[in-house]
Amino acid sequence: MKRLAFWIITIAVFFSLPTALLGQETTASINGVVVDTSGAVVHGVVVAARNTGTDFQRQVTTGTSGDYNLMLLPVGNYELSATMPGFSQYVTTLTLHVTQVATLQITLTVGKVTERVQVS
Repeated sequence: MKRLAFWIITIAVFFSLPTALLGQETTASINGVVVDTSGAVVHGVVVAARNTGTDFQRQVTTGTSGDYNLMLLPVGNYELSATMPGFSQYVTTLTLHVTQVATLQITLTVGKVTERVQVS
């Protein structure tokens, strides 16, 4: 009887270990929406996250609803930037912790329009 209990416990522990190990996530993510100063969503914006300690980088382009999602980022200190022609570049810093989902709304301001005229 003791031997049967031992094997039942051993098998139960064996099958529960993979499930417990899968829960050991070591990444984080950043998501949100990009809008302009009027609150309208801006699609086609390149949003990039760069780990300032390792120089690891990941970038995405916002969808038609202005949303972005940077997933599976190793934890650490990041510089987050958003660029789009016609707008000033947005840059901020943040620290990501294990399993953190940082939600940031990015507001872009209209940039200076430069024009180059070449006369021959």
